[in-house]
Amino acid sequence: MMLTLFGNGTRLLRGVALAGCALGAASTAASALPVQWGVGSGGNGHWYELVSASHTWSSARTAALSSSHLGMTGYLATVTSAAEYDFLTTSVNPGQTTAFLGGSDEGVEGAWLWMDGPEAGQQFWSGGSGGTELIYANWNSGEPNDLTGEDYLTGWASGALWNDVRASHSTAAYVVEYGPASTSAVPLPGAAPLLVAALGGLAVLRRKRRAG
Repeated sequence: MMLTLFGNGTRLLRGVALAGCALGAASTAASALPVQWGVGSGGNGHWYELVSASHTWSSARTAALSSSHLGMTGYLATVTSAAEYDFLTTSVNPGQTTAFLGGSDEGVEGAWLWMDGPEAGQQFWSGGSGGTELIYANWNSGEPNDLTGEDYLTGWASGALWNDVRASHSTAAYVVEYGPASTSAVPLPGAAPLLVAALGGLAVLRRKRRAG
């Protein structure tokens, strides 16, 4: 009887271990490291990260701007070409989870801008459905339609296409982009002479003290 219980216990422990491995794998997938779109493969050298977390567009933007990778500050991804969106679809978000991107027309209705990053302030679309593509856009049929005040961009909404949503709308994911142009500020070269002068002054003081 005791041997039977031990056997059952062994099988139970094995089951728990397997379940733990599965959960660990799922956790890793949910918090996967950023993926680089390499220059050698025709990319821009930027890094992209799919973050699985429920947010509104505004809270996703705040979270993206507070994130960093390799010293670069993040921002909601700006997509300026079909090649870039294809890379995101195949390498960053292959499951095509509906996710926020960094576009909005909250300032002026119909003037869709990239809000942050190197493209901040660039308008990529003008008007509603059937409007004018100025850089690159991949709207679903009939979008953007500003239904009940929809001013924020999601990708992979239907058939991997884009949709506009309300401020209160939440999704389970957003895409963060990290690029060299968003690297935190470093001291300007113009500050170097001041540093040299200060070090020179210290050297003079030391010589005077020794002479005294």
